[in-house]
Amino acid sequence: MAYPADTTNNSAEKSPLNENGQGPEKAAEMDSPLENRVQPVKIVAMRSQAAMVNTAVILRGRTEAARQVNVMAETTGKVISVPLRKGRMVTQGQQLCQLDPGTRMANLADARARLTVAQTRVPEAKARQDEAQARLDEAKINNNAALKLSAGSCATETCGHHTGQCARS
Repeated sequence: MAYPADTTNNSAEKSPLNENGQGPEKAAEMDSPLENRVQPVKIVAMRSQAAMVNTAVILRGRTEAARQVNVMAETTGKVISVPLRKGRMVTQGQQLCQLDPGTRMANLADARARLTVAQTRVPEAKARQDEAQARLDEAKINNNAALKLSAGSCATETCGHHTGQCARS
């Protein structure tokens, strides 16, 4: 391989030549178009130093709830616990306040006892209803017979009056 003579330095260090007898710099210039040539870049170097940065951002504004729910009690009573503040966020199932139970438990026990007594009386009432229905059906039959007798015909269809075999005929 041939090496060009170094014109700026007379040292023994040489660059290889290409087949045209030119160095690598000249060969790169000839092989690529002008716009693809590597342009020198200026570099600025700075020494970095750690410093505290304020990451807080103070904003002024107004917020609005995404959803609002009206809460109403299903019963009346005296509130015995500190209720939650209006506008406070709550989760499902969270107790909002506690009402004084007072005589509610006694009233509930009394109502349950009356329900049990009423449920034991249901079969008796059903039997009386069935008896009354039977008496009503009998009264309708008797009424129908009385109407037919007063009209001059037999009270029953089985008497044979219409066939001429009735005792009244």
